[in-house]
Amino acid sequence: MKFKIFLFALLSLSVATCNGYLNQSDKDAKKTPPGQVAAPAFTPPAGPFNPLPANVAIQTDTAGATLCYTTDGTSPSCAATKTACAAGTVYSAAVTPITNGLNIKAMACKAEMDDSAVTSGVYTFDNTAPGPVTNLKIITYNGQIALSWTNPGDSDLAGIKVLRKLGSDPTGPTDGTVVFNAMGTSIMDTGLTDGTIYYYKAFAYDQATNYATGVSINGKAGIPMLIASTPTNSATGVAVCSGAPCTAKIVLQFSESMQTTTPTLTTEVESATGTWVVTPNTGSTFTWGATSATNDTLTITLSWYWFPENSNIRYTIAAADLKDGAGNTIAAQVQQTFKTTWAGRNFTIADTGQTTCSSGASGDGAMAVCPQTITGQDGDFANTPNARSFTGPTQHATYTSDYTTKDNTTGLVWKTCSEGLSGATCATGTASTMSWNNAVNQCAALNTANSGAGYAGIKTWRLPTSAELETIIDYGVFNPSITAAYFPATVASSWSSTAYVFDTSNAWLAAFGFGYNYSFPKTNIYSVRCVTPGPYASPAPFTDNGNGTVTDSKTGLIWQQCSVGLSGTNCGTGTASTQTWQTALDTCKNLTLAGKTWRLPSMNELLSIVDKNKVNPAIDTALFPATVASNYWSSTTYVNNTTNAWHVFFLNGLNPPSLKTSSYYVRCVSPGP
Repeated sequence: MKFKIFLFALLSLSVATCNGYLNQSDKDAKKTPPGQVAAPAFTPPAGPFNPLPANVAIQTDTAGATLCYTTDGTSPSCAATKTACAAGTVYSAAVTPITNGLNIKAMACKAEMDDSAVTSGVYTFDNTAPGPVTNLKIITYNGQIALSWTNPGDSDLAGIKVLRKLGSDPTGPTDGTVVFNAMGTSIMDTGLTDGTIYYYKAFAYDQATNYATGVSINGKAGIPMLIASTPTNSATGVAVCSGAPCTAKIVLQFSESMQTTTPTLTTEVESATGTWVVTPNTGSTFTWGATSATNDTLTITLSWYWFPENSNIRYTIAAADLKDGAGNTIAAQVQQTFKTTWAGRNFTIADTGQTTCSSGASGDGAMAVCPQTITGQDGDFANTPNARSFTGPTQHATYTSDYTTKDNTTGLVWKTCSEGLSGATCATGTASTMSWNNAVNQCAALNTANSGAGYAGIKTWRLPTSAELETIIDYGVFNPSITAAYFPATVASSWSSTAYVFDTSNAWLAAFGFGYNYSFPKTNIYSVRCVTPGPYASPAPFTDNGNGTVTDSKTGLIWQQCSVGLSGTNCGTGTASTQTWQTALDTCKNLTLAGKTWRLPSMNELLSIVDKNKVNPAIDTALFPATVASNYWSSTTYVNNTTNAWHVFFLNGLNPPSLKTSSYYVRCVSPGP
């Protein structure tokens, strides 16, 4: 019995021992092979600092590893033992001192493991202030105001300090009540009094407390407010259009997101000083957009397509039409004014259409084939400065009731018929006549014709400027003074969109019955002919050539800078002389200024240097100094009465004909280089 017990115990011990050996062998077989030591990291991370850190710590996630580092830009390496460095210094304490441009390189190693990659970091000193915050926005609520912004991307940015003040903007980072001073991009300022305007300024600053330029904004707690507008209130010299396509726009920005309802817009144009006349804007569009994620911007695109020229415009939106998301109404109606300038002539000019010359020894006889006894007349220079060229009336392929006429020289496209008339010969209907204020919006209806496709498929119709209307006058014919083949059944007088700057109760029109441009009270009743432009470009500049001549880069014409009889700097030498029409023709023919060939300008050429944004004289006197605010001859005969020739009255730009025996001033033109 004892033997059996002993044998059993012996067998049990042998099995246990055997199992132990097997278990150990299994563990050895599953042991993880040697890996790579974790790369070192620096605290603080490398980068620009102000001030520089006092020291830099180096660490690795691999326990028991040896750290080797250098500070001279060379690469460290570990000794074979993995407990020392073959190159560099064994890390034992934070690296110090840290100097500008210091380049620390470190690696880690440990026995039976692969060495880590080398970590590199450069520490530099940055004494520049951070950039300012951007996109600073404000949303007002009852008793509180929310501000949000975008932080600058400076790596040493330490925080944003926002100050609040009453009455005016904070002047600096210590002027006002601090409402925020930390890293962040928004703040809700609470405990405010409704109806009070609060002024805020946000300053970004770095670790050395260098402050960026402050950014200001203000808002009234409790109700929305208008914080910006384009054009600005009371602005002058406002362009007739902006953007691409170039349209008449008003942009309003509010202090917070608004309800996107369509407000009622009242537009007025000043007549006599202080007298405002309602000018319809039927067809204007209202677009609520965002400068951030809110509907805080209203863009109004006027149905006029362009603002009228030389006009003081006032617009009004009722307060009840402008509400924020909470239903708070703006404190008062929006009513602002601005004054537009003159668009100028941004197109090529053509020949006047006069192809014959006045006969007789004094040039007062019937029109006949050129040349005649008196040479240098308009008709002697065919297709000058460019040929007249029109295409039309052209019937639209889809909208077959629509006809257009294109001026191939200027690029302008005209509605063939005056408003109220239609058909290929404009024989259907009755011409519409209206006051100037109504005429400003008359062409807008064409842009929504054909179920929104626009008349003749065009949606950029508007009332033409005075300079544009001048281009279709034909000085070779009379009553009407326009080419009937291209513009049939033309009504005697048509409004332009140009106010008369000398007396804004008047506006310019083209008197097609006779062929001249004149100004009449805006209350008068005349017809309308609509135009659509190509891409708008600012008028080309004139160049003072420094030799008594001025070049118009748009027309290519070269002008005598001084009136005949004057010369020298600022045309200050001599006396401007007046001459009869015949003498004026001869004077220009005989002029040898700058070695060029000269002639008396045609009516279209002379009109091209009129500036209808100026009076007394109506010309740029910086380019044409000492211009007399009086009459200057053109070479164009008045075909209805050949004893008369056309001239321009440079006091205001009017251009009636007068007897050729009259004595007027003279400025000559050259066809170019």
